[in-house]
Amino acid sequence: TELADQGYDAVRMQDLKDRAGVALGTLYADFPSKNMVILEVMADWMERLVDEQVASGHVGGTPAERTETTILGLLDRSLAHPTRLRTCVQAFVMPEPMGIEPVGRLEVIFGRVLFEAIGDEVDMEQRIDATRVIGGAWLASLVAWMTERRDEDHIRDLLRSAIRAGLG
Repeated sequence: TELADQGYDAVRMQDLKDRAGVALGTLYADFPSKNMVILEVMADWMERLVDEQVASGHVGGTPAERTETTILGLLDRSLAHPTRLRTCVQAFVMPEPMGIEPVGRLEVIFGRVLFEAIGDEVDMEQRIDATRVIGGAWLASLVAWMTERRDEDHIRDLLRSAIRAGLG
């Protein structure tokens, strides 16, 4: 996490080996690439952020209101560490065949917070559809932000649009 806070290029397997106090072969046995390390960091970090967001409560009366306050709260927590977020998004979008497990973990973490925010008054099929739409908007907007094509306000606008499209 400390290296990810310094940027994608700062994450080097040699430095990770030195910090962990293990042989390079041992490190590669668990993490075949730096992207795998970063994806694991991302999954752990997002899980902590989601837990913090859930602990703060889902504010709002309607499913759309609860989802908006939850997802924008999660966005604010993520943007509090912009370099780490850029590093994680960069690793997320790079090809990594071994990255199926941490990416799947991220999907479960993100899906959990959305399902809780949407609530049981929305039927299961619509909850699944809304989660897919909002999740896609989340990723697309973060990629646009990471590549400096869009700013934070654009992310918020896109997420609000996705919530309206998915939940009305």
